[in-house]
Amino acid sequence: MKATAVILLLSVLSTSQMVHCFEMSTIIEIGKAGYDIMMTCAQNNNLSIGQLMSAFSNPAKSLKCTAACIMDNFSMMDSDGNVDVDFMDNVSRAIVPSERIQNVIQEILKNCKTAGKGSNKCDNSYNFIKCCSKNLIPALMTLFRG
Repeated sequence: MKATAVILLLSVLSTSQMVHCFEMSTIIEIGKAGYDIMMTCAQNNNLSIGQLMSAFSNPAKSLKCTAACIMDNFSMMDSDGNVDVDFMDNVSRAIVPSERIQNVIQEILKNCKTAGKGSNKCDNSYNFIKCCSKNLIPALMTLFRG
């Protein structure tokens, strides 16, 4: 399962052209660290990695809180428990070399900014991820048409 998660992360990174900004060994280390954070957060919320990967269609509180834990560990949540879209925007501008891909990321972040704000950190992370997922396909279609 660990190899699958690392391969999935590497696939996403290579298709978004982020690989060109980092050495491959750095990308692999980022993937491993990301997997370790996912596993720790899932275990802290009594979820297996399989449950984490398959449960987003009907999420339990533990899944939502696992997502919040992962996002928090990547500094994607602010001190109030809201998704820090500005931070994500700044990171994407710094590491994504393609302006077209940056525009797609910025559009998704703009469309989902309010989904990641609220009174519950766990719901905020889940609602943001759900919004990003819904906006991803139309954004990719725009990217590949352009």
